[in-house]
Amino acid sequence: MNISFTNPEFLWLLIALPLLIIVHLFVVRRMKARAWMFANFEAIERVTGPRDSMRNSRKISKNWFMLLMHLLIITSIVLTLAGPVMSIKRESSSKTFILAIDASSSMLADDYKENRLDAAKRAAVKFVDDVGKTRIGLVSFSGVAKVMVRPTLDSEKVKAAILNIHPMVSGGTDIGQAIITSVNLISPKEMPASIVLLTDGRSTVGIPPEDGVKYAKKRGIAVDTIGVATKKGGSYVRVDLISRIDEKSLVRIASETNGNYFRVENGSMMTESFEKIAKKSLREVPFNATGAFLLLAFILITFEWVFLNTKYRALP
Repeated sequence: MNISFTNPEFLWLLIALPLLIIVHLFVVRRMKARAWMFANFEAIERVTGPRDSMRNSRKISKNWFMLLMHLLIITSIVLTLAGPVMSIKRESSSKTFILAIDASSSMLADDYKENRLDAAKRAAVKFVDDVGKTRIGLVSFSGVAKVMVRPTLDSEKVKAAILNIHPMVSGGTDIGQAIITSVNLISPKEMPASIVLLTDGRSTVGIPPEDGVKYAKKRGIAVDTIGVATKKGGSYVRVDLISRIDEKSLVRIASETNGNYFRVENGSMMTESFEKIAKKSLREVPFNATGAFLLLAFILITFEWVFLNTKYRALP
């Protein structure tokens, strides 16, 4: 937890605290000296008992207790004037995530122990669990982009939809359309937001990825890209058809939208990439603590008034 101040110049008033302590000690010493000069010890002893009796023993004397109260009251008032703002890092945030998962037939390539799509689905389900209570939407795409789930807090619904993704029959991969469709799922009230784009190939049909990047940048939405393929690539459908990734394009999409690119060559690396993205959702939430310190000052002043009129009341 971090603390900052909107009016830090008022913190200079805290210099008064050591001055208050010095003045307090000086006044107490003077008062004690006068008390010794004019006190009627016999009368005091009849009222309070002997000096070593339990009635006269206190863990904290009146003088030190009231000094502590004064110091706390002044500190609370000064901090109130300084406008304290506390930042608390929360494990889940109001950030919205859109998972855009490539469901083209190349996701069935054999360069993974399990095919690319199954590894992606397993890692995406874990991501939903890791990211906490936040809105998540889901888009699957190949030659066309399909909205599976609109942003929702219902994590079970999202996980069920992820597991229900199957290779799409439409040919090609339209990354530009996948980005634009994902951006359109995010309303202004669901900001801040980011897109997690997972694909194993290059954009071959439809809208150029550059247009999708411009659209995401205009809306202030970051795109984290995950490239799913080994360096060698993998075959699918026909043995002679090799699927390789367009890494430069995915790096450019991420960098131009303030996202991150992750190259994954197996299921465990994919899970690690999702975990890193989930950790990015941890953010510092500001909390204006001015009211809290003002309330503390009021409570302390009330306690001081009660003590001065009861336990520490001065007799005429």
